[in-house]
Amino acid sequence: MRYFQGKYYSYSGGSTLSGGAGTERRVMLCGNGLFFDSSEFSASGTGEWGAATTSRGRARWAIQGDKTRGVITIFRPDGSTQKVRYQVTGESGVILFDGITFAFEGAAECGN
Repeated sequence: MRYFQGKYYSYSGGSTLSGGAGTERRVMLCGNGLFFDSSEFSASGTGEWGAATTSRGRARWAIQGDKTRGVITIFRPDGSTQKVRYQVTGESGVILFDGITFAFEGAAECGN
């Protein structure tokens, strides 16, 4: 569990001359079993701009697998669970969560 602790960042989307849209995601895995996630969608166009932020918040996590691949189970406070497949790529600091590319952003800021 401690091997994967940290903050991870992902951005998907693009831009064009007339605007663009993208989704920014952040995940934080804490060595003490806490999990935090959030995402933000933003779009811009000719004279228009908008953004929506979703924070699923605090949860617990457990991992099954090894240092290259496996499944992370997220236990939400509402009783729901989510299974996320992970795969470490050959690129330093890059991991796939359910096929989405995330980059290691830094040490987890979890407190105690």
